[in-house]
Amino acid sequence: VWSATQVALRRRVAVKRLRDERVGPQAEAQLLREALVTGALEHPNIVPVHALGRDDDGRPLLVMKRIEGTPWSERIEPLYADERPPDPRTVELHLGILMQVCQALDFAHAQGVIHRDIKPENVMVGSFGEVYLLDWGIAVSTRGGDTGLPALERGTLVGTPGYMAPEMAAADVDRIDQRTDVYLLGATLHELVTGQVRHAADGVFATLTLAFESAPYDYPEWVPMELAAICNRACHLDPEQRFPRASDLREALAEFLRHGSSRELAEVGWERLEVLGDMLGPDVHTVTADAIQIHALASEGRFAFERALQEWPRNEEASDGLQRLLELMIRYELANGNLRTAAGLVGSLPHRRPQLEQELERLGNAQQQRRQEIARLERLRFEADINVFSRPRRRLSYLHGLTLAVLVGGLTVLRSLGVHEPGYPDAVFVITVLAVVVAVGRRRAMAEHAANEANRRLFDSLLGTLVFMVGALVMGWWGGVAYHASLALSILLGSAAAAMNAIFFDRRLVWMTVSLALVAVAVMVSPEYRGVWIAVGGFVAFAASGIIWREVEKGEHRTQREAMLERRSTAGSGASHE
Repeated sequence: VWSATQVALRRRVAVKRLRDERVGPQAEAQLLREALVTGALEHPNIVPVHALGRDDDGRPLLVMKRIEGTPWSERIEPLYADERPPDPRTVELHLGILMQVCQALDFAHAQGVIHRDIKPENVMVGSFGEVYLLDWGIAVSTRGGDTGLPALERGTLVGTPGYMAPEMAAADVDRIDQRTDVYLLGATLHELVTGQVRHAADGVFATLTLAFESAPYDYPEWVPMELAAICNRACHLDPEQRFPRASDLREALAEFLRHGSSRELAEVGWERLEVLGDMLGPDVHTVTADAIQIHALASEGRFAFERALQEWPRNEEASDGLQRLLELMIRYELANGNLRTAAGLVGSLPHRRPQLEQELERLGNAQQQRRQEIARLERLRFEADINVFSRPRRRLSYLHGLTLAVLVGGLTVLRSLGVHEPGYPDAVFVITVLAVVVAVGRRRAMAEHAANEANRRLFDSLLGTLVFMVGALVMGWWGGVAYHASLALSILLGSAAAAMNAIFFDRRLVWMTVSLALVAVAVMVSPEYRGVWIAVGGFVAFAASGIIWREVEKGEHRTQREAMLERRSTAGSGASHE
């Protein structure tokens, strides 16, 4: 294996190639097999393959991730250098390495790949604790040709004799499966706890004989009985009696380590809890610390406690720590008004706390009242918003102005031609038509649920004004008042109504007020041109109201339907919070 630099990505890589003395078809096939298998397996405990190529001589080479570390075997040897039993804590640390190898194999087995050469020498431990299972050169697929990986070959004896499973020693292809790798894991565990290979004998034949027999091993006293039983079960002669999967062996090792690691995790959790307690202080309502840091500490502590309890449910230290941490975070979340988070934490408490449940209920009621008050204020704001229904109302204003201009303009033309002299009936007719247009517009707004209280009152105000204008004309007609004077008075009445709408609804309607007032004055001053003044002035007045109701920007104003949908969504969200 050579160290090299991948120029394109400017990173250090490892290049595996054949030595000159090993060049040959069989060695090349084995290297290609390793590349094919390793490239098909993407797992944190399997070295990633970057590329497969050939050197200048046409020989295959494999470009892999460069690992800074040492073979696991070099770390195991010093444990037995002084011929004394190793430190149990050190052995437990090495068991963690073996458990990661189990993970890699469990993944490979799920892909139908059998390693067949597991041993400490083929496990690399990185400088930062990374664990990689190496040398997949004799790995095979148990799924036939559909995977594209090499399949088992009958009559082929491969592997390392000191670790071989009996079916490997017998070259019994039909019995080689994932339990064969489980045996190799057991043989590796045997070396870890004894310092010797599983099949230690002089000569290859004697070693293969021991592998073929695979008798139970009588372990020394320093090896715990539970761990010795795990070794003998993994290396059982009958594959049916072994652990079915690498994950089962890993679980057995985890069970062995469980109580010790549970206590260690609880210690980590208490460390986080102490820091969190110092950060929050006695009064969580006055906390000024970074919320991200608080939640990070709480998450780390909770994870440690829960993992400790998962490994050892009767770990009271972890249970008490989890209870205290959750209670502390519940009070913190309640102080910050985070009802849903606090409710989730309350549900996770190992032991119920009625007081916290009552505080949670009080906060929920308070937030519900606040949501209801906000909804009420939002509804009031919407009902008073004159900008709602602005576009249809603007079009209606233009229609009013155009209708008035056409009708009055037509009457003016008839008068100028001497065909018809407009009078009270014509004025009543024109205003009645305008009232009908307003009534139709109001009905449409109500039918589409698009208007609010402000619009309803505005429509009603306009209808009422037109009715009173008709009344003023009728009274003038009845009292014999000059026609142009009654017209001016009714128009002035409309101007007064527009002024009231400007005061109570929209100050911009002052332009309509001014326009109508000027029309009233013009009719009184120049009655002979009253038709022109009313047609032009009325159109300008209604057009002005349409212009001031234009939307400043697209999407600035909401329709009632949009607001109703939003309120329903808010109500549904509030219900889900509860």
